[in-house]
Amino acid sequence: MLAVSPAGWHNAGVNRAARPLTATLALLAFVLLTLALTWPMAAHFGSHVPGDGIDDPSLAWNLWWAKHALVDQPQNPFDVRWQFWPVGINLAFYTLTLLNGALGIPIQVAANPVVAYNVLLLSSFALSGLGAYLLCLDALRRMAGDAAARRRAGQVAALLGGALYAFAAPKLFYAALGQGNIASSQWIPFAMLYIVRAALPGGRARDAALAALFVALQAYAELTYATFLALFAAAAALWGLIQTLRTAPGSSTANAARLLGRFLLIALLAGLALTPMLLNMLPDMRAEGNFLTAGGGFADLFSADLAGYLLPTQLHPVFGDVIRGIANDSAPRPDGSHMPVNKGQQIYVGYVVAALAVVALILRAPRGGVKGQRSRGATTVRSAPSPALWRAHYEQEENATIRSEKWFWAVCALAFFVLTLGPSLRVLGHDLGLPLPFALVSRLPFFEGNRYPSRYSVMLLASLAPLVTLGALDITSRLEVSRRAPHAARLLLPVLLVAMLFEHLSTPLPLFDLRVPTLYARVAAEPGDFALLEMPPGWRNGARVAGKQDIVIMQQLWNQSAHGKRVLGGNTSRNPEFKFQYFSEDPTLARLIAQTNAADVPQHDALRAALAATPITDADRARARDWAAFTEIRYVMVHRDVLPAETEAALLDLLPLEEVATEGYLVLYRVTGDLTDPHEFAVGADRGRMALAEGWSSPNISEPAPVEPTPVFAQRREARLLLPLPKGSARIRLNMGALAPNQTATLAVDGRTMGTQPVPDAPGWVAFNVTADPARLPLSDVRLRFGAIRPFAELAQTFSRAGSGGLLVRSAGQETGDFGHIYLDGVEVSPNRRGYNLVALDGTYGRLIDRAAFDTHLDPAASAALAAWINALPAGTVVAGAARDEASMNLTDEAVAALNTLGVTGDLRGRFRWGHAFIGAKDDGWLTPQEALGGVRPAQVSFGLPLSEPQIAAQLFDVVIEPMIQQ
Repeated sequence: MLAVSPAGWHNAGVNRAARPLTATLALLAFVLLTLALTWPMAAHFGSHVPGDGIDDPSLAWNLWWAKHALVDQPQNPFDVRWQFWPVGINLAFYTLTLLNGALGIPIQVAANPVVAYNVLLLSSFALSGLGAYLLCLDALRRMAGDAAARRRAGQVAALLGGALYAFAAPKLFYAALGQGNIASSQWIPFAMLYIVRAALPGGRARDAALAALFVALQAYAELTYATFLALFAAAAALWGLIQTLRTAPGSSTANAARLLGRFLLIALLAGLALTPMLLNMLPDMRAEGNFLTAGGGFADLFSADLAGYLLPTQLHPVFGDVIRGIANDSAPRPDGSHMPVNKGQQIYVGYVVAALAVVALILRAPRGGVKGQRSRGATTVRSAPSPALWRAHYEQEENATIRSEKWFWAVCALAFFVLTLGPSLRVLGHDLGLPLPFALVSRLPFFEGNRYPSRYSVMLLASLAPLVTLGALDITSRLEVSRRAPHAARLLLPVLLVAMLFEHLSTPLPLFDLRVPTLYARVAAEPGDFALLEMPPGWRNGARVAGKQDIVIMQQLWNQSAHGKRVLGGNTSRNPEFKFQYFSEDPTLARLIAQTNAADVPQHDALRAALAATPITDADRARARDWAAFTEIRYVMVHRDVLPAETEAALLDLLPLEEVATEGYLVLYRVTGDLTDPHEFAVGADRGRMALAEGWSSPNISEPAPVEPTPVFAQRREARLLLPLPKGSARIRLNMGALAPNQTATLAVDGRTMGTQPVPDAPGWVAFNVTADPARLPLSDVRLRFGAIRPFAELAQTFSRAGSGGLLVRSAGQETGDFGHIYLDGVEVSPNRRGYNLVALDGTYGRLIDRAAFDTHLDPAASAALAAWINALPAGTVVAGAARDEASMNLTDEAVAALNTLGVTGDLRGRFRWGHAFIGAKDDGWLTPQEALGGVRPAQVSFGLPLSEPQIAAQLFDVVIEPMIQQ
């Protein structure tokens, strides 16, 4: 092939596809390999899925939800109020795998979600192999000639590349973890195929359109991989631009413009296809800020260790024990090193693959076939011995083209290899501190949500596949013309395939039983729209778990596919902090969660003592009954195998429950009595906080509740309430006051505008009439849209001598929120790291002087550093402090004494994972210190208006719902 013009590139295979029969046979081969290499999955097809019970129940739930939202009860599949009930969750930030869900609907109609999950997972392996096979065959045509690609040896070599991508240990490991979304990488090689074709001189708009199609398909199967493809597309565009300028210098500008136009078309079409997902993302990101980075600190644990590339994974049936021993069974070693290999962090490409890739790079690719055959363009010719001049010219042009593509794939493989290593280089669990490019790439928009550097392995394997194909054909072609081993060529490729698959072997694949206990049928049989409370409760995202630290919370979500009722728990990937805190700070749930943690975690001596010292009161019971009625909880399912007896006892004390039935460790309770929905909500106190959704300041957490009515503040133009409106006509009365001039409020119920009213400057009642709606949900989504909003700094009450500023401090241990917030005039100024977060403010003007974080949990030197920091402050300095996660283990007398100089008397020592919030002044009595400690709920103190956002619209005291009598 003389690739010296766009036409030459195009004729060399850009416009050629594998023969249908060849592609069909390849697909059949991959199907058979899939059944064998995922064994014993096929033997339990209708009841079990590959996994460990963590991610697989949730991903199987995705399929049920897709059918439920798209077919059974049509609704926006991203806007979900069937988990995280009643506040709901935006699943645009979750691995919803909506494409898999849509494809699984016909299978669910014929069978069930488990069968659908397994069919889709198996198809991901087979289609991955087919896509990579076509990608390798296409690359082989350019690097070795069309005749070579059409030979049986060329097709078997491409089969080798396809098998690498489909059945490499990293992909099998993700399947074994139950991460079907990460295993759903089948559209990547198809996208890469057409991206490369679009990059070549002579590429077509059709190639760009198909590339965009497969990028979009991959995004709806697993969004993270779409960002990886964006990196590959950028590399391909650069490579294609270089080739365009080299092969067609006479018309370089026009050809370059056409190439860039094709890649712009890819971006536009892919962006258009992703519009539904992006439209569901943007409102939350606009309102809540960028929360995609939550949990990014785990990147070091989910990075590939360089040493891990040398050994098969721990799922290997022969060598698995070796890697477990080297990795200390994934546990931290006494020297502090840590080599986790149990969650897919270890990447292994294999010695066969590495050797074939090296061969491809160092040997000149065979052209055409054997015995002197060569391919020029689309025509195969037999070459006679050539004059030296002709041969030199031919090889110069040909080798330049071959080297270009070979090194393109090599550079891509190298780049993705480096990205798998994460933010810094780790060898045998030791962090060498050498910074790597992942830290920079992860700062790019949408890339920052990927906290698993090891997932870049999918691109590494796809980039290696063409080199493996070429290397295998190189060796085979040389053996074919060898006089000593002409017959060895026939056996080489099958031997290489078996050897490669053996290196990546991950059998038997672990399975998880997804059969739902029959007791849930009792809940399913109850008519009506209501909620099931599963105990223990739990909410999970990609960074932390609120509630019970157990895989049972994932199984509870899957159980919804059998009973079909709303559940309070849930699982997502990324979410605003409020989505967890709505539940964690509810007084009833907070008590039950604390009771569970106190029994589960031995270090919680102080929490156990605090709970024992505060028995459940009649006020707690009344509040719990209101909460159960508000959330429409009709049944409670208790998992006695993981729920402490103390928690079940507290549950029975808080709520009126009667036992319905038992099944093994499960106990089903029914809520008894005529629980009436509350119709009055003092939103600033615990009794009414359940009505508050997004957009409001945090209610008062102090105990006992304040005597005077306490307001909450609307911090956005649109603030949300959850209200149990009747299906008939009703009136909503709001006791509120304006904090912006000429304020108005427009009220909307479930998306329908009910009217606009002026808001009085002094607190007073504002009323809205709500029309009847027979289809109204148990809780309505009520929005208040304000006509004006103003900066908080203009209204902030005083905490400083100069009369300016407002300060809010919120502190939460790991189980109650895991944050250490300090807001100055509604703007976060805290470092918000583990341990103590301190902020120093000028006592005269309230200006920020300094801030620092001290890890008094794990750093033995942190207490001394904290004391030195405080002691260096001038007298009169205001200091706000918030403990995050855990701050007690390395807290010393020296640090406590330094805190005492601020007027702070609380001592976290012995209070494992408690929150500690305070505002004090250094050696100066002008300011009365405020301080709170909490192990059940976050600790909170404030001076001025307690806002967590820098603007304000109105204050709200009470909400009253009045049914209207029909005339």
